[in-house]
Amino acid sequence: MLLKRPILITFLFAWLSSTAGAQQQIPDAVFERFDEHCAFAGCHSGPNAQKGMDLTEEYILSSLVNKPSQEKPELLRVKPGDPANSYLIMKLKGLPGIEGDRMPKMRPPLSDSEIKTLEDWIRSLPAGLNVKAPPRKYVQAFPGWSLSTLPTTQTLEKGVFLFRIAHRWRGAVNEGLDQLFGLDFGAHVFINLNFPISRDIMLELARSSENATYEFAAKWRFLREKTDGSIPVSAALHAGFDWETLKEIFDPSDPTGTKILSRSDGERFHWFAQLALSKKLHDRISVLIVPGILLNGNVNLEDEDPIITLGYGVKLTLFRDFSIFVEGVPILSGEEGAN
Repeated sequence: MLLKRPILITFLFAWLSSTAGAQQQIPDAVFERFDEHCAFAGCHSGPNAQKGMDLTEEYILSSLVNKPSQEKPELLRVKPGDPANSYLIMKLKGLPGIEGDRMPKMRPPLSDSEIKTLEDWIRSLPAGLNVKAPPRKYVQAFPGWSLSTLPTTQTLEKGVFLFRIAHRWRGAVNEGLDQLFGLDFGAHVFINLNFPISRDIMLELARSSENATYEFAAKWRFLREKTDGSIPVSAALHAGFDWETLKEIFDPSDPTGTKILSRSDGERFHWFAQLALSKKLHDRISVLIVPGILLNGNVNLEDEDPIITLGYGVKLTLFRDFSIFVEGVPILSGEEGAN
């Protein structure tokens, strides 16, 4: 038994040295170029990075060095010692023969000195370098901030903001073919801006064309599912209020039906809270459960009961960059107050 300990210690030391050596292959100047131009949400960052190429610090080597390009499989993304035949450099320079646009896409190109920094780094790499991707610490069950209407447990990375415009059709599906299953009634427009305060907290500002409603909300992710199972689910609290500002909203307590609510009247404010719980059951299957409560949810009713819901969602990944999902939001109580 005593003889095995030096072998184990030697093996562990060799593994740690190998890992540290691999990280030392990335000079600060090279890491800074990737961090500034590529390694951010929606581009080359995280488990859903474009082209499967995660250029955050831990995954630069395993994503690039001696790895074939998806666009040009006959070329390596980074060919050690040979920047001229590295597809990464071809894309950054926008050389003839590349597939798609010059990189970084929709951003200013790298300067000549920045590209030279990367070329010098590639020349310094040993030909046989082959680094395996380290295991990820956290699980990402849903890549987006929300499904169709339900919030997920995902938040935005610091320094990134989300802006979206969504449409919510006003008609019902049971209107039939004559009304094109509700599409002929037009849609409410929902404009939404989200920005992070930290990795786990984000704020939301939004406006809906329905009754000129403004929404102010926040999301706090307080649990994050881990790959080792020590934290089995992700959890986030999404809460805030809506303010209906349309002038012609009548006071539901007025028996004559002619009194207009002042814009600061409490009846115009709706308070809500949702608890999002997500779990990745399989590489391709994730589930989402979202219990919620809405107070004073209908501006046309007075003293209505709270609306309690139990939302659910399921995502099925068919291909690396293509998934389908279903969601539903059953009302458990207070249905008479729902719009």
